[in-house]
Amino acid sequence: MTRVGSRLVVLAAGGVIGATVLATPALALTVDSREGDATATTSTTYAEPTLTSGQRPGPFFGPPDRTRGNSYGTWTDDTEARARWVLESPRGPWDTLRIVDRLGAGQRFDCQAGVRVRATADVDPRTGYLVDPVELPADRVEIVCSRTTLSVTVVPVGDEIVEVSVASFVDKPHEVATSRVEFVGTRVEPDPTPTPPVVTPTPPVVTPTPPVVTPTPPVVTPTPPVVTPTPPVVTPTPPVVTPTPPVVTPTPPAGDPTPPAVVRPGRSEGSPVAAPGPKVQESPAAAAPARLAATGVDASWLPLLFAGALGAVGSAMSLLYRRRHRSRA
Repeated sequence: MTRVGSRLVVLAAGGVIGATVLATPALALTVDSREGDATATTSTTYAEPTLTSGQRPGPFFGPPDRTRGNSYGTWTDDTEARARWVLESPRGPWDTLRIVDRLGAGQRFDCQAGVRVRATADVDPRTGYLVDPVELPADRVEIVCSRTTLSVTVVPVGDEIVEVSVASFVDKPHEVATSRVEFVGTRVEPDPTPTPPVVTPTPPVVTPTPPVVTPTPPVVTPTPPVVTPTPPVVTPTPPVVTPTPPVVTPTPPAGDPTPPAVVRPGRSEGSPVAAPGPKVQESPAAAAPARLAATGVDASWLPLLFAGALGAVGSAMSLLYRRRHRSRA
């Protein structure tokens, strides 16, 4: 067994059970390939048995290698016109097992006699013979038999060995009979330790793009002003009153007024008696300031007071005159 790159190559020679040659030197290939997180294994082995005239079972040479396919043949009778071939596959498991047997020149398969396909997981530990093989159901087996080629496909194959048995005719008895058998087993097994992919980060290429700015008019929401009424500060100002003196124009009463009586001051005892002279009537306007001066009243009001007094006197005299005149009438 040797490894070439990622492929495992098995070189194996044939073995002999008794005097029957199982296979001449042959080549066995096992190829592993990855499919995602699984490993696909394909094993291909070959066997090339040869059956000669007068060959009979002989001494035992040890159990065959069950990791590869094996094939052997025997004569069915002494005429040596008919041979029986037994094909034994490599031990499974296999998702698909395909066995193809091609006869040498001067031979033909006896397809009418039928092809027998059996399987077993048990072998004799001393001789390597299959122990109690059983017939496989038809839904697991596909058989194609022609004059010189036999193809058998079995799906699936567990931890077992598949045995195919078929007969062939020899055109010229007592001649050498040969065949070449190919065993191809395929299975896919999940990878128990998947290898994470190696990721080399690549820095992104960034091309700066100037931003496109679309001016948006601001939305103005008018806010009514908050007005807090302030009560006015009123400082009361006293009014300036300038008294305007009333203008009184004395109106003399109509008719003949009665002259006012003049009261003269009496003479006290011991006072000298003035010599009688001419009587001077004192003007009320002249006497008023003197009397007001004695009372301490402002002299500027005297004309007003005098005018008011004259008006009152005139009104009283006019009323008295009218009453007299009415009483006479």
